[in-house]
Amino acid sequence: MTDKHVGVKGTPARESNIELLRIVAMLMIVTHHVVINVSNTYYEMYVQRACEPAFYLYNALVIHGVNLFVMISGYCGIRATLSKGVSLYLKCVMYGMLGVAVWLLLPGHTFAWGLTEPYVYVISSNSAWWFIRYYMFLFVLSPFINKVFDCCTRREVYVLTLILAVVSVYFGWMHNDVVNMNGYTFINFVWMYCIGHCIRLSMPEIRKVRFSRWYALALWAVCVPLTAWGEYHHWSLAVFGYNSPFIVLGTMGLFVFFASFEFRSRRVNTIAASTLGVYLVHGHFQIGPCFINYASSHYSAAWQIPLFALGIFVICSVLSMGIDALTSKGLRHIGDRTTTKTAIIVSAVLAVVWVVVHA
Repeated sequence: MTDKHVGVKGTPARESNIELLRIVAMLMIVTHHVVINVSNTYYEMYVQRACEPAFYLYNALVIHGVNLFVMISGYCGIRATLSKGVSLYLKCVMYGMLGVAVWLLLPGHTFAWGLTEPYVYVISSNSAWWFIRYYMFLFVLSPFINKVFDCCTRREVYVLTLILAVVSVYFGWMHNDVVNMNGYTFINFVWMYCIGHCIRLSMPEIRKVRFSRWYALALWAVCVPLTAWGEYHHWSLAVFGYNSPFIVLGTMGLFVFFASFEFRSRRVNTIAASTLGVYLVHGHFQIGPCFINYASSHYSAAWQIPLFALGIFVICSVLSMGIDALTSKGLRHIGDRTTTKTAIIVSAVLAVVWVVVHA
């Protein structure tokens, strides 16, 4: 192959193996939230350092979910348009408002305007979903990142990704620099997006290597106990940071393992389409705690954690598929009809309202 490559514009349609990975990633995210929240585990794990060893292993197994999601975006390439951006924003607002409405129907709850703010201003620091905030930043910037990919040689793309790795791991992870202290940052999303694109470029060569998928799975299997052991022995909170080299390498191994398979499944694609909704439901400020509170009140042993996570995922997935079936066509229609002028006016109005409220 030549050093020049086919850019984002030339990437093929998504395959079911990647959609299956999307489902696995969301199940990992749900499990992570159960692990750190059930029965006051977060306090025990990160403050008292007195958590059961099984919890560290569970967390190490599933901590890759967020990075996987962003890598998938880099692998497939975000095709950002005004229509898609409007649809994504309205979907978040709709899920937020529906959650608030359901919460208000429960006894003892009253309405306040502050309940709606985290769902209207989803890119603010007060957003209910930190992942959505940074993903929207990435969405807006993606056309320019894609242009860099299209104009650069393969080697140059690899060098760019390596530079981001040095900044994120050496300065951010090792030296606790604010540039990427723990991976909960926009620059980490850009880095994961670049890694996903690099994996796309490298897959033809990777598939030619005998047993490459099993080498990739072995990389993940090695990184999991290293992550669990490091946190159990109190290296630092950064061991579970999304920019940890153990977590990034493990994520890459798991990604390559799934990417090495090729198959088509309409059922898998249908379930995968609901994964964003799963995040929006179980991560909702008012609705999300209901799931965690139920798990905490019924928790008695560590082996129950995967069952709680699977149950939450299934319930939220069914809800999401139902909501999307009723609303996705309408949201796309609104997105398609929205003009640049309309989007600017609405954004300006929202900004003015925010300034007035917080003045």
